[in-house]
Amino acid sequence: MHVAYLMRLTGIFIAVTGVLSAGQGKIQNVSGKVAETVTLQTGVSGLQGDSQILWSDDSDKSVLVNYNEGKLKLDYVERFRGRLQLDPGSGSLTVKNLNIDDTGLYLGQIINGAGSTHRFNLTVLESDADPEPPTSAAPPSTAPAPRTHLAVSLTVVCFAVAVIVLLLLYCAVKHEKIGGNCLSSASRTNRPGDRGVV
Repeated sequence: MHVAYLMRLTGIFIAVTGVLSAGQGKIQNVSGKVAETVTLQTGVSGLQGDSQILWSDDSDKSVLVNYNEGKLKLDYVERFRGRLQLDPGSGSLTVKNLNIDDTGLYLGQIINGAGSTHRFNLTVLESDADPEPPTSAAPPSTAPAPRTHLAVSLTVVCFAVAVIVLLLLYCAVKHEKIGGNCLSSASRTNRPGDRGVV
């Protein structure tokens, strides 16, 4: 009975850490030419007015767009002034009049009951250059994603707790008691004098 309960707790720990890891999302590659318009599509639809939508530069974490309680604020970063447009129904972000400096990583977060995270690697090409097909490899990141470290740390802690609980449960079943000194009771049963050997 104790083992089944412990296995169920371990399964819950693993499920929680899996959800945290899955929240990181894949990086989608998008490209456009200088002076063109590009939309970073979330693939979400039917968002309600109570959803919060945040877009940021994933490199320096500066906020670009904040939509909260029906209020939209776009002009956080001067170089994007007048060039950003948000679709509140999908959370998709449109960048107009692209320039080379717009190349980089972008993070979109939809904060509601379900919540979702969307990452984009935007490449802006010179207008006379032929667009290159996006590669599947993610660009190297200079800063580690904090949520990834949180998920890994949580996984390690959960695993350690599960191992300790399993050892305690094994000890309790083996020696028919919980608490006390499991190792000392185990060593007493292995002493030669306890087996009748002089």
